[in-house]
Amino acid sequence: MKNLNSLLLTMLMFMCGLTVSAYDFEDNGIYYSITSEADKTVEVTYSSTKYASYAGAVVFPKLVAYKHATYRVTGIGKSAFRDCSNLTSVNIPKSVVSIGDSAFYNCSSLTTLSIPNSVTDIGGWAFFHCSGLNALTLGNNVERIGDWAFFHCSGLSSITIPSSVITIGDRAFSECFGLTSLIIPNNVTEIGENAFFWCSDLTSITIGSGVKTIGSNAFARCVRLKDVSALAMVPIICENNLFDMNKFEDATLYIPEGAMDAYMKTAPWGNFENVQERFFQR
Repeated sequence: MKNLNSLLLTMLMFMCGLTVSAYDFEDNGIYYSITSEADKTVEVTYSSTKYASYAGAVVFPKLVAYKHATYRVTGIGKSAFRDCSNLTSVNIPKSVVSIGDSAFYNCSSLTTLSIPNSVTDIGGWAFFHCSGLNALTLGNNVERIGDWAFFHCSGLSSITIPSSVITIGDRAFSECFGLTSLIIPNNVTEIGENAFFWCSDLTSITIGSGVKTIGSNAFARCVRLKDVSALAMVPIICENNLFDMNKFEDATLYIPEGAMDAYMKTAPWGNFENVQERFFQR
């Protein structure tokens, strides 16, 4: 038993001394992990078990060569640019279809970003605390915006959510203090809890007709909110804490023509003191 314990201890010490690589190969300063050998696809990743692998302006191609084969770059992997505090810009090629969890987590010097139309999925925490981000373009095929995806992107003053989006995750845009107006397209079906919590400069919100569920506190702490437009003829049943309580007094709710009775009988919409019917283009 003593010899066995000694052997196990030696093996453990050896394993702890190994350096685990997060990438399969490097090309022109960009690190890649092979995601499918059969399909010849890769994703961008970081250099080792430590993050902060990149700085300045980063450009990577659609195709990259490795061991006499050509691979297509289809993703930005989990934590690929995490904690790259000196990263200023990234040129994402149109081959990329997904941006992984925490991909740009805490990239505080990133100021502008254009996500191409090829991207369909933005992972959780993808742009968490990118406080310097002031210009963002989302591609027209994004379907999911993950939990906490743009949390505390406090420099954003505007965001256009494309009509392709179906799901907006929990706290996806929470603490985006600079946002002033918001239009949620009709194709969105789910808005997560605290999705726009503490967007303190937000003055107007339009909630598309296709939304089926809205999580609690989704628009709480939006202290300057004045106008809420709900486009669905059948009101969504939500928690009363969807908005701050004082918003039921000092904000105006706009609803479709002919929907007054339904909204007045449904929480939390029936709590609004100022309600007006309006024709909405569908």
